[in-house]
Amino acid sequence: MSSSGAGTAPWRQSLGRVGVWVGAGAVGQDPGGFAARVERLGYGAVWVGGGNPDGHAFDLLERTLSQTRRLVVATGITNIWAWEPAALARRVTVLGAAYPGRFVLGLGVSHAPLVEGLGHRYEHPLKAMADFLGGLDAAEESEADGRDERPRPRVLAALGQQMLVVA
Repeated sequence: MSSSGAGTAPWRQSLGRVGVWVGAGAVGQDPGGFAARVERLGYGAVWVGGGNPDGHAFDLLERTLSQTRRLVVATGITNIWAWEPAALARRVTVLGAAYPGRFVLGLGVSHAPLVEGLGHRYEHPLKAMADFLGGLDAAEESEADGRDERPRPRVLAALGQQMLVVA
């Protein structure tokens, strides 16, 4: 989603002025309880890091959302090298439908050592992101099955000007 698009204003506002970033391990055994405390403290969003590399990470995100009423939960970031676009689209579609306006997908290309640890070669990160976004768009349109469910909020981790252009 373009950061300049008119559709971004409502979810940007729901993020609040100050959010909390935590590593996935920080939410502990009770991610819902953790999120409820963050919400009671008045924060608008919690950004969950750790690359969100698998279904277990998204199960934790769902448990985080399930125990709150207004808190926005965002991935900060989901490593694109860890997912196939169609599999991630399915997870995002489920969370978006269950918690409308409260889930933001943060995506990034990560760093070479982490990517290589996943069995990939860290090459052409800008092209990899552009290709991944294209695959994600196609998969989300397929998941929507004709329903007008887009756009879903996405943000990109940008370590440089060129990634901002991709965003």
